[in-house]
Amino acid sequence: MPPGSLVLAALQHQQLYDPAFPARWRRRVLARIARRTASAKSGALAVADASGVDTADMTGEQLSFWLTPYEQGDLSRTEALAKIMVRSARLDGAWSVWPASWTEAPDLLEDAAATVAAVTAAYLTNAEVEAADPRHSIAHLAIRWELRAGAGRAERDAAARDRAFRDFAGAIEVVARAFYLRASLGDAGSAARDSPRI
Repeated sequence: MPPGSLVLAALQHQQLYDPAFPARWRRRVLARIARRTASAKSGALAVADASGVDTADMTGEQLSFWLTPYEQGDLSRTEALAKIMVRSARLDGAWSVWPASWTEAPDLLEDAAATVAAVTAAYLTNAEVEAADPRHSIAHLAIRWELRAGAGRAERDAAARDRAFRDFAGAIEVVARAFYLRASLGDAGSAARDSPRI
């Protein structure tokens, strides 16, 4: 596997399986928007304010695209705006906050060695098994991400965007393509289970 592919696979594995990944992604995005000011969140919000971006100016349809119904009703304006900035970062073609190499990724990767071992095991399993049923991966991710039973599309998409996926369907594509077989065998990173961070 080429080095660029390995870093992508390691990041995707942590996007899917590391419960701390959304917090690391949030810090990275807000810090990049804030241009590393004292406080990433307040700095990012100041940039949004200076640019005239405010949730008050967004339509209900726009808010519904980025926020769950709960979030629309219960989050402060600033927290809602921070969530929207984080969830939209991967979809903004004008800039790239996603790392392209190992040297750009250390703030997103925890225990890279264990993740690489889990990724390698997943790819070996995929090579050994000819086919899987990716429909099961929907329940698999909902359980891993601790979504409530019966979580709707808005909640699934929000959870995926918190992990830097375009939406839940995009996360399912990654699971089905790379990690589902190993995960469904109960071994979604035996090395990862030994490390509480993954």
